[in-house]
Amino acid sequence: MKVIYSIRCKITNKQYIGSALNHIKRKREHFYNLKNNKHPNKKLQNAFNKYGYDCFEFKIIEIVDDENILLDREQWYINQLNPIYNICKVAGSSFGLKRSQETKNKIRIANLGIKHPEWRNEIKSKAQGGENHWTKSKCFSEKSKNKMSETHKKLYIEGYNNPRSKKICQYTIDNVFIKEWNSCYEAARYYKCSEMAIRNNVKNRTKTSNNYIWKQKE
Repeated sequence: MKVIYSIRCKITNKQYIGSALNHIKRKREHFYNLKNNKHPNKKLQNAFNKYGYDCFEFKIIEIVDDENILLDREQWYINQLNPIYNICKVAGSSFGLKRSQETKNKIRIANLGIKHPEWRNEIKSKAQGGENHWTKSKCFSEKSKNKMSETHKKLYIEGYNNPRSKKICQYTIDNVFIKEWNSCYEAARYYKCSEMAIRNNVKNRTKTSNNYIWKQKE
């Protein structure tokens, strides 16, 4: 059934206006995403997180017979009601949009592949490397430099330890001591493995890492 609908917060009376070719499916999509805290509309999601499921209602406000005027009717309600939760004030948001198979494949490949292609990395490298780095162009006064230096020294005086510099101990799977390392980073570089994997084992999130047991030095 083609409809214009609203999702309204009963506490504040604020609402979201949308349109759907299948209102049952659309309602299910909205509340599934809201319950799992992954709704693309952050305004609506934040309100849902604050007030809870029971404070929201999905209501059909108009049944539209002609699919061709569905977005026009949605726009009319947006203009008249000025719904607070509508981030986009133009009817036809991307939520619920049916993408072509070609577009879906491009998105899938992009998500699985390299996040930043070589051409982008090259531009970024030139923009941020060497003399082009933002710290090179920013002039710090002697007063600012001294203040940053004193703040840094104070951190270590008060007992601050850089997470990457904490010593760890390496054991066999049978819990036989092998070696002491200055940091997870040092061990990971030696074994050419993931620093995060070793760190997770140190924090007891995993049983082993790289076929060893890693522990924080007492």
